[in-house]
Amino acid sequence: IGDTLEIKISNNASTGSKLNNHAVLLGGCLPVIPVTIHLGLHLVGGVNVILSLIESSDTSEILFLNLCILVSLIQHNPMTTIEMEDKEALGYLFLADILKQKREFLNSRITNKLLELVGMNIESLEDIGSKFVISNLSAMEHLICDFTLWCDGKIELELQQLLFDRLLQFIVNNDMREFNLIRFRQLSMMQKLLYLLQDHYIHDELVPLVVKLIKTLLEFDKDGKYCLEV
Repeated sequence: IGDTLEIKISNNASTGSKLNNHAVLLGGCLPVIPVTIHLGLHLVGGVNVILSLIESSDTSEILFLNLCILVSLIQHNPMTTIEMEDKEALGYLFLADILKQKREFLNSRITNKLLELVGMNIESLEDIGSKFVISNLSAMEHLICDFTLWCDGKIELELQQLLFDRLLQFIVNNDMREFNLIRFRQLSMMQKLLYLLQDHYIHDELVPLVVKLIKTLLEFDKDGKYCLEV
């Protein structure tokens, strides 16, 4: 390396500090190939490494931080997206199963982070005419619209209310409403909501929000497809 850079290498630190174009070698030398964090993770196991970290989370804060890593990887690294959506690996389904085991750690920060993964920009929630779009259908199906994850006795009522409020925001005052309605139909949202009211335990205080979401879906159902589902 020294010859290539035309630098004289000295083993004497005192001499090296006095001469120009000199470098001092302290310790051994190890050649490395620089890679991005995304590629580095891919080389040592890919998304399974992060899923293992999430599975080992033992507090809400650690769970949130590990989810932040996963969301960042999915949003900025195509390899991670492919791994999560692989039909054999079933990354999102596996993540949902992990979260079901850690319901007691779920809170509003974690819920909003999962919604960010789906396509909701939490920072612009108050904007009128927002453009929240369901861009990640697999994540929406397994992490948000799997109500067996959220409608459980371990989940606080306030968190359940937050979830259904967010679902409404994909439709109400949203410039991407029509696209999101198509996504909801692909997810059989109407059947999921009716099934939730009929067969799953939910807080009595949550029923009005679920009914409101059903009414909203029907209100914007211009072609009558939701009515056919009912």
